[in-house]
Amino acid sequence: MGKGEVYAGGLDIPFFASANFEKSADGRTSQEQANIIARNALRLLMMGWQNGWEDLLSLQVIKAVFLRRDPELMRGMRLAFQEGFQHVCTQLQVANVSPERNPLQFKQAQLFLSNCLSLLPYGDINPYESISIPQWINNSWQLVDYKVVPIELTPTKGFKALFIRDEDRVFAYGLEPINRSDAEPHLIFMGTTYPAGQGFFSQIKTDMEAFETAGKKLYRSGYKKITEWLDKQQQKAHVCGISLGGALAGLLAIHLGDKLSRVVVLNPAGLYLPWRKSRFDRWDQITDKPSVCVQKNKGDPVSPFGVWKEDWDIVEVTPPEDREGPNALAAHAMNYAGLAKTEFLGVDTKADNAARSKRNFILYTMLRSLFYYTVAVPFYYLALPILRYILSHKMQITLTVAFALLFSSQPAFALALIIPALTAQTLLMLNIVVSSVMTAFLVDKSLAFLLDKVSGKKDSDFSQFFSWLNHQSLVTKLFFTLGLAATVWEAASPIIMPTLIPLIAASTALYILAAVPLAIYLVHRLGSAIQIIFGWNEVQAPLCHDPKLPRNDLMNMYSETQKIEAEFTYEQLNSYYHAKRCILKNKPFLPEMDKGRVEFREDDSSLSKREVLERGLSHPQAVITVKATKAKIYDIKETVAIMGKIGLHSLEEGRVKESLEPQHQAYQRGKV
Repeated sequence: MGKGEVYAGGLDIPFFASANFEKSADGRTSQEQANIIARNALRLLMMGWQNGWEDLLSLQVIKAVFLRRDPELMRGMRLAFQEGFQHVCTQLQVANVSPERNPLQFKQAQLFLSNCLSLLPYGDINPYESISIPQWINNSWQLVDYKVVPIELTPTKGFKALFIRDEDRVFAYGLEPINRSDAEPHLIFMGTTYPAGQGFFSQIKTDMEAFETAGKKLYRSGYKKITEWLDKQQQKAHVCGISLGGALAGLLAIHLGDKLSRVVVLNPAGLYLPWRKSRFDRWDQITDKPSVCVQKNKGDPVSPFGVWKEDWDIVEVTPPEDREGPNALAAHAMNYAGLAKTEFLGVDTKADNAARSKRNFILYTMLRSLFYYTVAVPFYYLALPILRYILSHKMQITLTVAFALLFSSQPAFALALIIPALTAQTLLMLNIVVSSVMTAFLVDKSLAFLLDKVSGKKDSDFSQFFSWLNHQSLVTKLFFTLGLAATVWEAASPIIMPTLIPLIAASTALYILAAVPLAIYLVHRLGSAIQIIFGWNEVQAPLCHDPKLPRNDLMNMYSETQKIEAEFTYEQLNSYYHAKRCILKNKPFLPEMDKGRVEFREDDSSLSKREVLERGLSHPQAVITVKATKAKIYDIKETVAIMGKIGLHSLEEGRVKESLEPQHQAYQRGKV
């Protein structure tokens, strides 16, 4: 587009009814207070900077940003997003914003909504809460219910996966329409998060990646999963992202642009121009290219780097002065697209690329690469694991020191020190060190194991280890038991060790036997590592997607009070219940009684499940309305799609069940 060309503008889209900060008041619950903080944070991000922002910097917020995420704040953030989307949809409906009547305002509305979606993952969205988003369908603005599908970008197998902890995992989020086949799916790439956010260290590492576009390693390890998700959709997807998320969206556009409808990004770093063309850059070969719009906020420190494809729309976004953020960090994070006085002016892409070539070489290539190899890589693969080990084993390290001091304070230790024989002193010191380490290890792991037993969890190392040991041979269990007894003996032996000094052979045997439990435990850990390297392990959901986390009633996919309607053919319902009842649960196809959780209606007449299945045999193509929870409607849709693919490939019975299990288990996990 031409330099200075007006791209969009003229529309005021408040995210909430009032831009003024809400005040906390006594008597509110902690969740209500968290909801207020969340709404105020979104007021700042979506409705322009304003005085009083310092009130957001409470001790609760600072802890949540820098130390540990607050589940109540995250829950409040998701609810605030939902309330904001509902308010925006009402405004767009009342203003009757359309591409025919006011094309510039319509473009602005699309930019604003894309930017809102780009910020949505900062609320830790998960598969168990839906999100309703305004969308232009059939010449009107409508709220569409979406199912959240996390798509992991970090490696789940290989050597690098050994260094990735739960909090390091990075996800993109697919939003799939639950009951609207004519609605557009969305794919959101999350930007670099805050220090306590999900995937912070992995994101910082890929931001600084040498001689590559920011995010390239994440894209390389996750693009196959992204492709699988895109191929499932009934329509081409709208892709968006902010910062690092925008860079990832750009990589997807040049690689798989023919699967996308449009790409809208905010403040990304541009593409890195390599000496040799990347295998992911297929932009020139793509015939059905999506529209790509890159927004660069005034004062943003990230978007001046990298280059753009010449047929992309590059837009400089200048907010009104009274709503502009005070610094570069604010300029990078804020969504100014909802303000009527914000200017959206086009940039000459070719000239912009030429103007930044020197800056790109010095800063984006040389200094960034130097920082990556001298700071980022050593920190991520050496310093960070050591620091994390110390922090996660504080109890074990403390116990080791305490036991060493306790054992060395025994009178026998002082007696051994005055014995002239060097062998006696060395043997006793070795015994104290080994005994302290082993005792601390056992006490620490045992305490965690007992806590698991009390809480009913199976998260501790020993819980997982004993589960593994239970499947091992009798000989392994016997050696472990004998070794455990020897370890207990060794824990007490510093007190009586001087009396055993002449029995060096017996003492050595005890040491060897005492090492058996640790050796077996290390074999278990080695086996787990090998499983991760070769991808034989079952990938667990991260803690931020735990189905046991509290949900917002308004958004709960499994809420009986938030049921929705969808239309299916009798044939589709028969296929669904055949999969569920016959294949997965080994039940008869026709139920003896109907629990009534799912409502069926045809021509204003209610039907039981048995009646529906019986009619399906004679009227397979007739359409029936189903009213159920959002999770159930989505499960029906996904299971029917899987059954359709199975029919095309004529799989064996065992493989049919194997194909259905992942979706069935995903649905069951949310029923807590």
